[in-house]
Amino acid sequence: GTAELARALLVLRLCAWPPLVTHGLAFQAWSQRLLGSRLSGALLRASIYGQFVAGETAEEVRNCVGQLQALGLQPLLAVPTEEEPDSTAKTRNSLMQLKVTALASTRLCKELSAWIQRPRGSSELSPERLAEAMDSGRNLQLSCLSTEQNQHLQASLSRLHRVAQHARAKCVRLLVDAEYTFINPALSLLVAALAVRWNSPEEGGPWVWNTYQAYLKDTHQRLEQDAEAAHKAGLAFGVKLVRGAYLDKERSMTQLQGKE
Repeated sequence: GTAELARALLVLRLCAWPPLVTHGLAFQAWSQRLLGSRLSGALLRASIYGQFVAGETAEEVRNCVGQLQALGLQPLLAVPTEEEPDSTAKTRNSLMQLKVTALASTRLCKELSAWIQRPRGSSELSPERLAEAMDSGRNLQLSCLSTEQNQHLQASLSRLHRVAQHARAKCVRLLVDAEYTFINPALSLLVAALAVRWNSPEEGGPWVWNTYQAYLKDTHQRLEQDAEAAHKAGLAFGVKLVRGAYLDKERSMTQLQGKE
């Protein structure tokens, strides 16, 4: 409606105002002191917060999704969690953003990535083996990991499997976020394991999609390799292509390491 368009325009102008962008938290604290938490919160919900957040409760989110669907828009659930009931017909195109580091520690992902990137890698770290462990629940005993790391990997696989299983039952597609390059090899391995289980023709996939960051030089090559691997395995292939949210920090890190 007109009121929502007016709010969207107001929020756009506010977010383009440099002092607010720079001192937003200070303005918020000042507002709470001057107006009190209740009135300040109400103003925030009616403006910036209300523009970007679907709701604070499941019912509020459900109402927002209903309004979007009435306009022909499908929801993408962005779950803001990381470490550092409608009919099937209505939800068959729903999408959900997933961060692997919400379910597996960054330290484990870094260790796995280091092994994957070794010249000869580790033959134990195959998507098929991890997918089998997901399905069977049997403990992994990878020689490249310690006992504690193996236990954590098994628990992480179990969590990922349960999320994918529930998403598939609700006809929601999982769009797995890419993160920092130093852990992305591990994330790609875990996504590939999920794909082995959930992107088969029998499942009507792809239900699990990987994210590719366009600012990385090797993205085109990896995308081609992964698409070919999925084709050879007879799997559906889902891709989320983004510019990448870590560009500035990644550039700083590579400069410190003397890399290109």
